[in-house]
Amino acid sequence: MKHFLTWVYALRSCIFVSAALLSLIVFLCGRKKHGKVFRAVTLGLVGINILFIAVGSYNAFLRPHYQQQPITKSDLETLCTKLVDGSYDLEQFLPNCENEAPDLWGYETNWEDEKGMVDYQSKIVSLQNSWISRYLIDQSSSVCLYFYEFDTEKRAKAFYQEDIAEYWNSSIVFVGKKRSNDRIKILQKGYLEIQNEQYHTYLTPIEYQADYFNPERGDHIRKQMRIVIQYDRYVAFFIESSNTNKLSLPDLMKNQLLFDPSYDPKER
Repeated sequence: MKHFLTWVYALRSCIFVSAALLSLIVFLCGRKKHGKVFRAVTLGLVGINILFIAVGSYNAFLRPHYQQQPITKSDLETLCTKLVDGSYDLEQFLPNCENEAPDLWGYETNWEDEKGMVDYQSKIVSLQNSWISRYLIDQSSSVCLYFYEFDTEKRAKAFYQEDIAEYWNSSIVFVGKKRSNDRIKILQKGYLEIQNEQYHTYLTPIEYQADYFNPERGDHIRKQMRIVIQYDRYVAFFIESSNTNKLSLPDLMKNQLLFDPSYDPKER
C-alpha cells in the first residue's frame, strides 16, 4: 500500500490535470440536465485541482533555489566547540540509527588518494521526519557524516580550503547554476563562515529544487544543506539530502541531538 501511495504521489501533477479535465468535461456535458448543486460540485472539483496544479507549478518553477536555513551563529559555534574540546565523539553520531549505505556522495572515492589523509569514516542515516513519510509514502532524509583525519593540521586546512573553493565554484545541486553567480542570494539566506584559532567552518543555506510534470522522474522535491568544520588535523562534513518538505539536520543540531545517546528517531 505504501509503495502504491508513493507511486501516486510521484504522479500527482498528471492526476490533478486528468481530474480537472474530467471534472470540466462532466460539467460541460451535464450542466443543462442537472441543477445548481451539480454545477457547483463539478466546478469546485475543477477549481481544487487547478489550485493544486498552481501550487505545484509555483514550487517547481518559481520558488527560489536558495532557502533560509534556521541555524544561528551561536548554534554553529556550539557544535564546533564541542567537537574541538572532545565533548562529541564522532563515532557516536546518531548512535541509535543504523548506517544505511556507504559513500552516498562519493566522498571516499574523491579523496581516497588525498595526500596526508590517515583515516576516513562515514555514517549515513535515513530519517523519516513527518507522519506522512513514516506511514503513507516512502520519503526520507539522508543525514550524513564524513570525517577525515590528516597527518598534519596544515593538510587538514588545505583540504578544507579546497572544499570551500569547490563549493563556490561548482553548480547548485540539481539545478546546474554556478553558486558564485548567486553569492548575494546565498549570503542573504543564512550562509555562515567562521574562522578563528581553534577551527574553521562554513554552513550553507538550504538548496531547493522540485520536479513537476516530469514524465521521466515523476514529481519530486529535493533539498540539501551542509556544514563543514576543520579543527586540528580533522575535517568533518555534516550533510543532509532530502525529498521531503522539511530538513532534519537543523533541528538535530539546534537541539544538540546529533551525538545524544538518548535520541532515537523511532520513538518520536
